[in-house]
Amino acid sequence: MIADGTKKRVDESSPNGAINYELELAAAAISRGDLNEGRTVLKRVLNRAPNNAAAWYWMGYCEENNQAKQECYERVKERAERPSLPYR
Repeated sequence: MIADGTKKRVDESSPNGAINYELELAAAAISRGDLNEGRTVLKRVLNRAPNNAAAWYWMGYCEENNQAKQECYERVKERAERPSLPYR
């Protein structure tokens, strides 16, 4: 389910489809203020796709510690500066 309450069909059988689905779940949880749920889902994504910039961006949003936030956003910046990094 997406933040607006609608459901979106995603091919969860493909690796990227499952990751995108979980990113949507995390974003929805964060949008409704459930940072713990968002963080839990994002950890699963990052275990499978450690270079996923979107996951690092959202993880930075979940972090309460400013240094931890900055580290997440540095990973996003690194990914943007080095697009040759593998998605996974």
